[in-house]
Amino acid sequence: KERGEHHFYNHEALNSKNILEEFIKDEVLSFSYPNGQRNAFSAKSRELIFKAGYTTATTTMWDVITNHTDRLSLPRCEIAATDKFNDFVAKMLGKQDYRKIICKFRGGNKNWWG
Repeated sequence: KERGEHHFYNHEALNSKNILEEFIKDEVLSFSYPNGQRNAFSAKSRELIFKAGYTTATTTMWDVITNHTDRLSLPRCEIAATDKFNDFVAKMLGKQDYRKIICKFRGGNKNWWG
């Protein structure tokens, strides 16, 4: 029996995609990596997600999306319910990110958990 990363992405991600598609009667194209920090997925898992039919995948790493961002390892940006429109725009442009300040103190490490 397969174990580890290959098993998860090859079977569970594909099975959950099929179950969701059957339930919502529509195609599921986006995936969210469980505990999607840099050490929680690899080039192999990215390949398996692509082969399962996903066109985008989201990590839990934080950053701004650019034209060069890999669609199968998209970062997130925290938007709070209390954010005003100007806050939202600033965050989308990467101009208001408290984690970026913390990153500087951590020697440039964007992996939030270490």
